[in-house]
Amino acid sequence: MEETNISGGSSLVKNFQQLAKERALELVNDYHAGASMSEIGEKFGITRQRVSQIFKKHGVHVPPARRGRRPVDEATTQRYVAEAVKLGSKSKAARSFGVSPDTIARALLRAGVKISRGKFTNEQVKADIIRRYHSGDGLREIAESYGTRAQHVNSLLRKWGVEAKRAALWKKGTFNISQG
Repeated sequence: MEETNISGGSSLVKNFQQLAKERALELVNDYHAGASMSEIGEKFGITRQRVSQIFKKHGVHVPPARRGRRPVDEATTQRYVAEAVKLGSKSKAARSFGVSPDTIARALLRAGVKISRGKFTNEQVKADIIRRYHSGDGLREIAESYGTRAQHVNSLLRKWGVEAKRAALWKKGTFNISQG
C-alpha cells in the first residue's frame, strides 16, 4: 500500500480546511437563524458540546440563556407534573413525553412537588439491586423496576463498592484482543 504525505502545503489539507470553515460557517448561520445548539448538532451529526466548541473556536458568543436546555413553559410543566403524579414515576412520565427523567424531576421541583430521595438507602433495596446485578439483570431492567435510570443504578453500585461486570471480565482475561 502506498503511503500518502499530507503535509501542511498539500492541496488535500487546504481543501479539508476550506470544507471545515464552510461547515462551521453553516453552523453559525443556522444558530443566528434561531436554531438551538442541540438542533444544529442533530443536523450535522455532532453533539451539542461539539457545536459549542466550534462556536468558541470561531468567536461566536452564546448567551447563557441559549447554552443548555430550552426553558419549559408553565403549561408543559403542568402536563409533566400531572403525568408523573398519575403514573407515579418520573421514568414512565419521561417515556410518555420523550424526555429524560431529569426533565420531569425539574418540572416537579418547579411545581413544588416533593420528590422522595431516600428509597435507595434502604438496606433491602440495596441488597436486591446488588443481587439482581450479580444474577445477570441489566442495569436498565433494574432501573425501570425502581423508577430511575440505568446510570443511577450504575453509580449506586459503584458507590456501594460493586465491581463493574466489564472490569471483572478484563481482570479475568475473558476479553481477547487480537489484530486481524
